[in-house]
Amino acid sequence: MSLRYSLGRMEDQVLGNPAIEAELIPRANAPARAGLKLLAAEEVMPRLVVAVNAYFEQNIDRGTAAGVDGAFGMTGGLSYALVPHLLQVGGEGQLGEAQYGQSSYTLVAAMGPNVVLHRGPVALTATVLADLAPIRVGLEPKLTAALTF
Repeated sequence: MSLRYSLGRMEDQVLGNPAIEAELIPRANAPARAGLKLLAAEEVMPRLVVAVNAYFEQNIDRGTAAGVDGAFGMTGGLSYALVPHLLQVGGEGQLGEAQYGQSSYTLVAAMGPNVVLHRGPVALTATVLADLAPIRVGLEPKLTAALTF
């Protein structure tokens, strides 16, 4: 669950369309997490959007064996509107550091494709990131639903 506040009332009112997002991440068999993101995206050419996001997240309950289990970094992406105001395809990358339940931080590096269905106030994003750092090689699928009001 997340709550997003846009610094502009309408798209392109502020350069980069900056927004702040706070999220609560419930997890099965693991402590819930809280996160904060700073988001920016801009259409650099017709149908072509560039996005950059900074993120920070950690466990809400620090009294577990994992402790804070913090993560921070940047994500960036490029997407193209195949069907304007409906379907975008693109790719994104992530670079940062995370504790993964350890006391020290380790490199996070991932990249992969994404698809966005957007109609009116509803957006559905599907992303599959391939972990590139040696400590966690694998795929991480993500599905995000958003409602703007």
